[in-house]
Amino acid sequence: MLLRQLEEAGVAVDSTAAENLGRFARAVLEWNDRLNLVSRRDAANVFRKHIAASAGVLTVAEPQIGERWVDVGTGAGFPGVVIKILRPQLVITLVESSHKRCVFLEAIVRELGLTSVDVRAMRAETLLGRDGAEHNFDLLTSRAVSSLEESVREFAGLLRPGGRFLTFKGPSWEAELAAAQTALTAAGLRFVETREMPWVTGRIVVLEKNASTT
Repeated sequence: MLLRQLEEAGVAVDSTAAENLGRFARAVLEWNDRLNLVSRRDAANVFRKHIAASAGVLTVAEPQIGERWVDVGTGAGFPGVVIKILRPQLVITLVESSHKRCVFLEAIVRELGLTSVDVRAMRAETLLGRDGAEHNFDLLTSRAVSSLEESVREFAGLLRPGGRFLTFKGPSWEAELAAAQTALTAAGLRFVETREMPWVTGRIVVLEKNASTT
């Protein structure tokens, strides 16, 4: 059902990607009891909830040759690993502060034979302090990490001028956006749009960094 809905939304999925999504979902469930990758309540809905929402990023943005993406607070790989499976040519950095979850991320990257994936066991603020990380990424994704205001303050500096920030929000997205205006201005970000996905609850909020911001 998800694959059909993605096709209808203009997101192509080949047979290898479809197979790897299934392998990824099974791995999440197999590791879940040990690492608490998703809540037990959500375990039966890995595809319907987590993978479906993650795939929705591709209704908003398609990786371009030479682009660098970063997924902050990726957890079990939502949305970063899902996007990488669907678009294997993508160069992506997965940032996750839990070392145990990073063990899973590294294992699934090996199991699926994914390349050009950099797993960083650290907080985004720590990554920002590393040489070459600041203003280095073309697109940043973040799902269920913190409020919009906190996210902008803590890791919008990872984006290059002109880069985009895609974050997942629920019904209160407008209130969060209003509360984040001061932080958005300070970070040189502007609101572009929200994109609602018909197959999951919630929206993707799209922000863009001013091209002149350094």
